[in-house]
Amino acid sequence: MKKDSKIKKKHLIGVWYLLSLTYKGSDNIEYDYMGDNPQGLLHYTHNGIMSAQFMRGDRKRFSTDDWANAELQEIKEAFVGYQAYYGTYKLSKHENTVHHHVKGSIFPNWHIDASIEIRYIAIEGDNLIITMPPILVMGDEKYFTATWTRNIPEYLQ
Repeated sequence: MKKDSKIKKKHLIGVWYLLSLTYKGSDNIEYDYMGDNPQGLLHYTHNGIMSAQFMRGDRKRFSTDDWANAELQEIKEAFVGYQAYYGTYKLSKHENTVHHHVKGSIFPNWHIDASIEIRYIAIEGDNLIITMPPILVMGDEKYFTATWTRNIPEYLQ
């Protein structure tokens, strides 16, 4: 797809697999947000439903099999190292943006506040590049970029 081409719904529909998730903060240095081996799925359906989930590839096992009684630090690390949300989506008619209308999320503020998450999108070959407006994380506004692919990655084989 040409760089300046208008992205249509048919270009998004299907499953995308996470290749990388990076951010830049106020120091303008790029960091791997979910480590150097992130994993995840992004799914867009033909009828306007979407879901996204992604995590660190190096998550640690809890010290117990009873997740509701895990240590608070384990729970915090698991929560911070995993993100998931779902809802509906709409493509902008004028720009290559997609609006995720969040209906449920691991981060309660997004669905309780009926959040609309704006994503700037580009398709380069088999990859979907998503950039985001600044998001407050760890006390600093971060600019995230996620690269997704249609090709099934090693972590799912």
